[in-house]
Amino acid sequence: MIMDYIKQCIIEFSSKIVLVSILLLIGCTTDNLELQLIEIQKENNQIELKGWEVIQKFTIDQVTDYSLRKMIRDTTYSLSFSYYRNGNEKFYKVDDYIKSYIVNDSTYEMALFNNDTLYFFKCNSASLNKDHRNPVGFNNLKFEIGKYYYMYKRGRLNWGQKEYFENNLDSLTRIRGNDLPELPDLRLHKKDTLTLPEESIQPAK
Repeated sequence: MIMDYIKQCIIEFSSKIVLVSILLLIGCTTDNLELQLIEIQKENNQIELKGWEVIQKFTIDQVTDYSLRKMIRDTTYSLSFSYYRNGNEKFYKVDDYIKSYIVNDSTYEMALFNNDTLYFFKCNSASLNKDHRNPVGFNNLKFEIGKYYYMYKRGRLNWGQKEYFENNLDSLTRIRGNDLPELPDLRLHKKDTLTLPEESIQPAK
């Protein structure tokens, strides 16, 4: 009887240790993520600290990549970033902070950086994959602003066009409209300039 009681106590005690260890691990993970977001928030103040779900996390050498998602009612927020650490040195590479929502049959998506909208488009929801960040057909997207920025981030420019965009990043990101001319290819013509439709150069609201 005594031996049975002792065994039962050992089992219960071991179970409590395992449970406490799991809770501590979860707590450390949550705290660690929040510390990362505090640093990232210094770069983009629109990013909130609470409520994120870790969709993916993996570490290779000194680099840890995070993919996060948060749902607030009918709105989805997405954030990806990389954390580099080498000894006492550390820094972050932050991807776009994306907000998307559905109204009737249309999906709206925007990338936000502090007080700026980097891009904003509308498309038919049926044209999207399950991953809302990767539209099936680029031609289905109707941009209000930031079409060149989106093309740059999604690899839809060649090297010469990317160079042109990087040289004129601020002004090209603010261009409004959807029917825009192709960017010049600096590999072919170093002195190319871009003539834009008049309606596309209105200041962003």
